[in-house]
Amino acid sequence: EGNADLVGLRFNISALDKPMSYGQLPGQVIVTLARTDAGKSIDAINKMVRNRLADDKFKCLFISLEQTRNEVFERLYRIHNFYFPGSSVFDVMEYWKNNLLIVDKNRISEGELIDCIEQHAYEAGSPANKIIVDYLGYYARSFTGNAKERTSEAIMGLKRIAKEFDTVIETP
Repeated sequence: EGNADLVGLRFNISALDKPMSYGQLPGQVIVTLARTDAGKSIDAINKMVRNRLADDKFKCLFISLEQTRNEVFERLYRIHNFYFPGSSVFDVMEYWKNNLLIVDKNRISEGELIDCIEQHAYEAGSPANKIIVDYLGYYARSFTGNAKERTSEAIMGLKRIAKEFDTVIETP
């Protein structure tokens, strides 16, 4: 706070960038809350695309615990075509080639998430600017306790990881 030079991930959407003039900062965890089938995953993918449009060096690790990588790619392809009409599947693959890694597992532990983060950094040549864990309810299943305790522990763990890896974590 008070640091005029502080700049995080931007969206190039004035309704988001104006109130959050600092952007999304490393070490932050963003949790999107909404009912089932409200479009939380699509929103996360769209914001990921907007981050990439604002910064061509933007790198993302997308952990999909609910959808297959083909389902994630299909949504990414449709959103990409909104911004770049007429793009082919190959255009989308080329655009994201060294900037996105999609991991599709049904369940992932905190240790496995850290392994994915380290693997992405190795493969991409630099750490991810953003990690999307889609979605929090599935991620929390790898923690113990009742639903509220598991969710709380999952969020606290994500916060630790965001700080440790100096990245933004978004989780619908």
